[in-house]
Amino acid sequence: MNKRRALMGLLALVGVSLAADANAGGFYTPPHGVRGLGRGGAMVASESDLNALWYNPALLAGIEGTHVLVDVGLSASSASFARAPRLLPNGELRFYEEVDNEASALLAPQLGIASDFGLDGWVFAFGAFAPNGAVGNYPEDGPQRYTLVDSEGSVLVTLELAAAWQVNDWLRVGLGLQNSIIALRLINVESGFPGTIGDPEDPDFDILLQSELSSAFVPSANMGLWAKAPGGVEFGLGLQLPMAIKDDDARVKTRLPTSPLFDDAVVKGETVAAELDLPMILRGGVRYAQPLWDVELDVVVEFWSIHDTIKTTPKDIDIEGIPGIGTISVGPLNVERNFQDALSVRLGGDYQVVPGVVTVRAGGLFEQSAIPTKTLSVLQIDMDKVALGIGASFAVSPAVTLDVGYAHLFYLGAEVTDSEIIQLNPTNPEGSIVVGNGTYSATADLLGVGMRLGF
Repeated sequence: MNKRRALMGLLALVGVSLAADANAGGFYTPPHGVRGLGRGGAMVASESDLNALWYNPALLAGIEGTHVLVDVGLSASSASFARAPRLLPNGELRFYEEVDNEASALLAPQLGIASDFGLDGWVFAFGAFAPNGAVGNYPEDGPQRYTLVDSEGSVLVTLELAAAWQVNDWLRVGLGLQNSIIALRLINVESGFPGTIGDPEDPDFDILLQSELSSAFVPSANMGLWAKAPGGVEFGLGLQLPMAIKDDDARVKTRLPTSPLFDDAVVKGETVAAELDLPMILRGGVRYAQPLWDVELDVVVEFWSIHDTIKTTPKDIDIEGIPGIGTISVGPLNVERNFQDALSVRLGGDYQVVPGVVTVRAGGLFEQSAIPTKTLSVLQIDMDKVALGIGASFAVSPAVTLDVGYAHLFYLGAEVTDSEIIQLNPTNPEGSIVVGNGTYSATADLLGVGMRLGF
């Protein structure tokens, strides 16, 4: 192994880092909205308010007059990874300390306004909202560093303009046009271990990468319908179209290893074009409503199998100072992700303790993970999960209602023994080691408060 081979490996590291960044946010932690927290996310056929912008825009048609929604959620996630011992060439076992996610809690604000403008059967709405999510912050020298060090600072905000039409007494339809603003940030470590000296996890061969991807124009749309059957039975159907995220000016900054093998290397340029897809989501629900209470059962399918590959194309990135060669240009790189579709089932309802004044609610959900166990890592800890939620609403006046909601997520955990997550070491691929085996655990607490105005 010489300097030429070691530096050639940097060509792949640039693209791989951006690929990881695309999923660092964990942007779809359920349920959404303060009322949604209390109902376990069972909101597809629920009563009309501005949460409909997320779940089913057809529900907007039930709003009379002008409504304003302001709420904010706080998501605090706890995650840990105990990496499995590694068998060294001399027959000894290397043990690793368990690492914990030390990232700060995330805010998920939501703001919306809707009005019928005095029109018969029509309601128009505008909203801005961010989903609940989780980011990661782990030790730079920890055993997980080859998948993630830090993803704090990643954000996703969606703006939506929607219209809904009350076709008749039993049918409503709605359509929303959306634009999302996305900023993704990732710090992780790759390896430049040459294979002839040292160890695959020698800190002297660590390559620290910071990747940043952003886009202010990510168009999409959602649509839905609501139907009412005799006997208090209602049906809802919502469809969220996929998102195609593209950034022609994504940035990758590199800190080369301290090993003398890299003394003369210089990376020139830091711009990468990146593309990735977020899924279509289909939501369906059936609700049984009575004057003082209701109960709703929803099924949600997220088509994450669309997220199979992330494409990256470096733009004028060169590695200079390679002995005997001079300069090498970094070429296109695609990274396989192979996510799978995910199903969730949600059950929740409301009960008016004091009619028109105090309402309590409760609900729960089960959701499958979109990430196969063999590709699970701290880059995005997502496993099958159960959530239980409670909430309440207080009408402090005919025009003002206060909402509060809380949900706890129980991730079912994973003991991974067949991981395909390897230490990224293109300088010496045969020297790469598996870094994803071990025990993963996580929980999350989601708390929200909000206010609804009607006039």
